[in-house]
This record gives sequence, C-alpha cells and structure tokens, in this order.
Amino acid sequence: MYKLKLVKGHSYTGYGVKATQKSPFVEVSSKEISDSLIASGYFSLAAETETPTASTIASAATAETEAETETDIEKISLAQLKALAQQIGLDTKGLKSKADYIEAINTAEELFPDEA
Repeated sequence: MYKLKLVKGHSYTGYGVKATQKSPFVEVSSKEISDSLIASGYFSLAAETETPTASTIASAATAETEAETETDIEKISLAQLKALAQQIGLDTKGLKSKADYIEAINTAEELFPDEA
C-alpha cells in the first residue's frame, strides 16, 4: 500500500481517489497509480506500507485499544490538539475551535487508523 498526501491544490479526484485539504491523505495499492499521482505534482509519498496480515491487524487493534484507554480526546487542550494535528500531518487551515480539531483528527483516524 502507498499512502499519499495532497500537496497541491484544494482538492483532487482521479485514479479512483479523492483528496481535499481537510482530508489530504489517500491510499492506493498499485505502485503504478502511486507513481502517476506523484508525477502529477498533486501528491507526495507519505508512507509505503506492507499489506496487512492477520498478526499486524491484531497488533494494531491491541495498540489502538491501549491508546484509547490512555487518552480521551475530549480531555485534551486546544494547544495539544493543534500539536497532534500537526504531528499527523493534517491541514489545519480553517480549523478554529476545539470541536473543529477533534472532528478533523477523528476523521483522519477513521480514514487511516494505523497512522493517526
């Protein structure tokens, strides 16, 4: 799998992917499609990952469960949410309130649970 990040423009739709500034990350399984999207200038390679196996899925589920018990996103300060959004590569333009940041982070976690 190839994880790509939208780096040019407000949005992009093509090659079976859709990215926006609010949701800039896409995943494709084909190296050819990944190379084409990068060559377009609209995307950069964010990560190249192996195809998940049963053991990596189980490990990710265990880590996610542990992370959920450690932190409740609603209890994090706005400054911490801003830092987290930056750390996971979210475009924060237009995000103003704590609720905006929580929604954007939760959306990223739903789309890319192993990265956020």
